[in-house]
Amino acid sequence: MRTLLQTTNGRHSMNGSIFENSAMGPHTHLARTILLLLFSAFLLAPLLRAEDLTLTNGTVYKNITVTKVDPDGLRIIHSDGGGKVLFTQLPEATQQKYHYDPAAAQKFAAAQEAKKRADLERALQQSAAAAAAAPAPVAAAPTATEPEKKVWARTIPDKILQMVKGDLVFLDGSKFSNFDEQKLAPVRYYAIYYSASWCGPCRRFTPDLVKFYNEFKPAHPNFELIFVSSDEDEPSMLQYMQGDTMPWPAVRFSAIPRNNEGKRVRSDISQYAGNGIPDLVLVDAIDGSVMSDSYNGQQYLGPRKVLRDISTMVK
Repeated sequence: MRTLLQTTNGRHSMNGSIFENSAMGPHTHLARTILLLLFSAFLLAPLLRAEDLTLTNGTVYKNITVTKVDPDGLRIIHSDGGGKVLFTQLPEATQQKYHYDPAAAQKFAAAQEAKKRADLERALQQSAAAAAAAPAPVAAAPTATEPEKKVWARTIPDKILQMVKGDLVFLDGSKFSNFDEQKLAPVRYYAIYYSASWCGPCRRFTPDLVKFYNEFKPAHPNFELIFVSSDEDEPSMLQYMQGDTMPWPAVRFSAIPRNNEGKRVRSDISQYAGNGIPDLVLVDAIDGSVMSDSYNGQQYLGPRKVLRDISTMVK
């Protein structure tokens, strides 16, 4: 391809038009800048064009952007969310395009799995140490002017509450406050929502989820939603919840186990998370079993599928 822009003796030529630095005055720089920007946009257009990605099973992800290439797969953002697609799910032409090496992929996957196990073990040790160091609660005796409060007790076990007990907060104006866990007494079904403020598809889905919750929750006291943030810090999580007026409880940011890179690890309430967000999971409170998921294995189905299931499964 012939170079369209040439510089010679202080003159910039494009398609035969010459702009003299000394003769054109102060408008020369602006004009040249505009031309350079248009020329750059022309060259970059093929790279920025949105593409679709089709898996070998026929699943199609629309308008994908590859954010990272791992030895075992692609990390992508698409119209309905984001996540990771393994090279083994992709056609041979796509594998070759991104230089897929099965041996390197297997080695990388083994190293990642070992790291996950180490992160989980570290998180469990930290949780156990914190529980051992915590002082035993002391019940205050009722005063003469204060009637004795009833002791809360569930008639059925709540496996999900056990994972987050003492770590739930709610949006209280411009700050977080401790969530009253007694409100969870009638809950039989939990929707766990993994999301973050930096995730574009999450920001588009969350307002719809808020609307659904505000309409569904009053008629279904046996249902609750818990937010698990993938934000990088607590202020971002707070701003996200404020911006979308999230009415549900959330796991305290500091209580979400993370590795040395600040990424959430699969421990306790995070064990239900898939490879990408937005991720919504419907769970039975008694045994912790998954009733509906945004993922089917590695295939991303999206959170709206779970919303439809909640409407039919939660009575």
